[in-house]
Amino acid sequence: MGFVSRGCVLVHKDEDNQDEEDDDMDAQMAEPVGVATPSEARPFTMPSSSSLTMEEYFANLSKQMEDMNLSHQARFDQIIEMQQTHQDYVYERFEDFDTHLGNIEECLNLQPPKRPSCPTF
Repeated sequence: MGFVSRGCVLVHKDEDNQDEEDDDMDAQMAEPVGVATPSEARPFTMPSSSSLTMEEYFANLSKQMEDMNLSHQARFDQIIEMQQTHQDYVYERFEDFDTHLGNIEECLNLQPPKRPSCPTF
């Protein structure tokens, strides 16, 4: 991930390749900006005591976002796997219970109870 400066706006590098029609529309809507004199020009720094430039800051931020995305995806995959494992376990227990219940019914020669017929709606 990376950001590219387009005038006074930072855009993602993948969004940098837009049609010229969009550029014309943006140019008409842009607010006039005062130009800094050479004595006023300096690299952008974050308000903290950090000495990172704006480009370094956004590169670092992009890296952190990618790392967070990978971490969240790995955790999501782990949760899905745990859920599937638990679901398989529950299905196996129900199948075992059904088998045992069937064996008990056969041993005791039990017949399922007769249910009254349901009225038709």
